[in-house]
Amino acid sequence: MRYITDERDPEGMELESGWVPESQAIYKSFLKRKDAGELVQMVQTHDIKKLTREGRLVFATSGLEDPNKMYNSVLFYDEKEKKAIGLCQFGPYAQGPVGYVHGGAIATMADIITSHICVYQLDEICVTKYLTINYRRGIPLNCPVLLEVWCVKTDERKVWIDYKMMNAKDKTVYADGESLWLHLKSVL
Repeated sequence: MRYITDERDPEGMELESGWVPESQAIYKSFLKRKDAGELVQMVQTHDIKKLTREGRLVFATSGLEDPNKMYNSVLFYDEKEKKAIGLCQFGPYAQGPVGYVHGGAIATMADIITSHICVYQLDEICVTKYLTINYRRGIPLNCPVLLEVWCVKTDERKVWIDYKMMNAKDKTVYADGESLWLHLKSVL
């Protein structure tokens, strides 16, 4: 996902790479759990260059001057729970209906977070066979969205992964779904 850098808003409040204060607090709680050994931080956007062709990033945000205006996200792996947990905050470039995230941006995030489980758990590059999305509620722009991603099963070259995107306050599900991934070597 993305390294967090220090910034300040016009009122002098410290922000971290566009995180609103509520997102910043959640991010810091994840870092405390990481420091306590409960979580492992997974792949971040700058690491993805290893997976590119001709030096280009594979994400839709790669051509943006400030990718944080599309989304900020971070993902950690909880070995005890056997799932990834994380945080996402969609910015103004992800807008669909006024004040809400576009369904395509939600689908992109679903694809990104499920792919990271393949890379992290299997140490294999996989490609999407299918990805389903159940849009349960609109996601407001610039609000913290909790992420949960887990591997349901694997079978030789296939990997089934489920996910949820939830409201950070009350865990109301914004979107959820499932996906099937194929090991890249098996489709070439």
